[in-house]
Amino acid sequence: MFGDQSDDESESNEGQLQRIWDCYPNQAQGNVASPENVSLTGSEMSFLSESIWSSDDNGENGDMDSGMFYYISFSLWDDPLELGAHRLRADSETSELEIVEWEYPRSNWNVWRAWKERQNGLKANMSSDWFGYKAMGSLHFVRRLTAMKTMEAHDGCVNCLDFHPAGRLLISGSDDCRLVLWDWALGKPLVNVPSGHTHNIFQAKFTSVLDDGGIVTSAYDGQVRYLKVSPDGSVNISKQLVLHEEAAHSVSTVSHNPNVILSCGSDGYVFEIDLREDEPKRLFCTSDVNGISFPLYSIAAHPRKPEEFAIAGLSNYVLFFDRRKVSQSPCAERRYRQESELESDNIVTSIVYSHDGLELLASYSGLSAHLFDTSHSDYASPIKSYFGYRNFQTVKGINFYGPSSEFIMSGSDCGHIFFWDKNSEKLVNVLLGEERGVVNTLVAHPHCSVVATSGLEPVVKLWAPVGGKANLNPTYVQRVLRSNARYRYRRNIMFTARGQIPSATGVTAERVVRFHPPAVMREAETESPEWRQNGDFPPECHMS
Repeated sequence: MFGDQSDDESESNEGQLQRIWDCYPNQAQGNVASPENVSLTGSEMSFLSESIWSSDDNGENGDMDSGMFYYISFSLWDDPLELGAHRLRADSETSELEIVEWEYPRSNWNVWRAWKERQNGLKANMSSDWFGYKAMGSLHFVRRLTAMKTMEAHDGCVNCLDFHPAGRLLISGSDDCRLVLWDWALGKPLVNVPSGHTHNIFQAKFTSVLDDGGIVTSAYDGQVRYLKVSPDGSVNISKQLVLHEEAAHSVSTVSHNPNVILSCGSDGYVFEIDLREDEPKRLFCTSDVNGISFPLYSIAAHPRKPEEFAIAGLSNYVLFFDRRKVSQSPCAERRYRQESELESDNIVTSIVYSHDGLELLASYSGLSAHLFDTSHSDYASPIKSYFGYRNFQTVKGINFYGPSSEFIMSGSDCGHIFFWDKNSEKLVNVLLGEERGVVNTLVAHPHCSVVATSGLEPVVKLWAPVGGKANLNPTYVQRVLRSNARYRYRRNIMFTARGQIPSATGVTAERVVRFHPPAVMREAETESPEWRQNGDFPPECHMS
């Protein structure tokens, strides 16, 4: 790897990097005001990314300031674009120490005492529903989550999951363009449904609390589709609702109105779809909000206020809108962002409301997830933050766990599932979700302590608190956290291109595109943590 290169190689690279800067004197380090357009070849750009990245975690291989901005303007698609490469500083030593050397929060419920009191009639006024409610939100159950079933039916990565509100069915969507309805309790597929999509399915949701078989999907082909599946597995309705110019990343159903659906996509458009009407309603494009179109990756409707929704994408802001006002003015009602300026280049990959809508959780690329109070004013900072996972390679989902959103759960590029206590921000469990893959999607069952997860493997996994004791191994967790902390720092190089950029359909518009340089992407495809290389997976660190 680049961090392992010799001193001679490091000096040579520094010299080559300096020669690149010397060739472009007007593009000096930190100079962003120069209007001149100079050309940078692909090989030079690749070398530049490697050189910026090549210094080790302590910044000892070179004199470059790890917090400095490097800008170069270059030609792409015959139009001038401004390219910025920003290398962020690593997390502070204090923050990493807090992540690695954690301690459990105090349990909010003693399950053994509650069980004995219930058995002996001391809590006769406690209903079985209330007992289950307390159990689902207890630290005792979260710490004992264990792999229960692995369900196979897809031929590609499983990108989305959703439990039916009644709890009996689970739906999954995959790169194989198929939907599968599962009887999750039996661990068997009930129906394989042809979705009508031609490319990867990104999201699938049940549209109603009733067992009417309504399903809405979005996919890489830009389509948002509606299907109605009968109990015998036949598809009664299959129609296209919206066609985005680019990938349709996310859909959300509106509370108290199963006929209304919101969608967003890489083209920056947000649509409102009423299943009772023939044509969808275009609410706005991100270019209407700030003048520049940027991709949207997630949309979420407020669970208690059907008029309110939030969007997020290739920006470090979460934007809130009111459907009643957006047609008159596409201005966001509120904007939330993470607090640190060092994380200003991180984008939001997923957002989700808490059960009551009083909080919103946002997963940021790279560093952390943040919790916002939705009652706060514009430009509010997060009230809580959660660290330890890794979010670079794919659009990662995040979710709440517990009937009152007591816990936070997220997948990670390292293949693990992370659980944090929402109030204390402490890490309470880490599960190995995929041996060699990435965990992208997590959903909690609405009525019992079951979690469904999926990722790059063509399987769906179910987790339940069936373990006899807490299965968190401190040595194992410390290795994972240290590896992720190092990897996050090495990967914190992001190129930003601004200019007239054509979309996949050939439409040219003013856009902002952020991407990792090729050298970093190659590393992402091949690198594995040092403790996992060559099959060296310490036996004492294995978890059930």
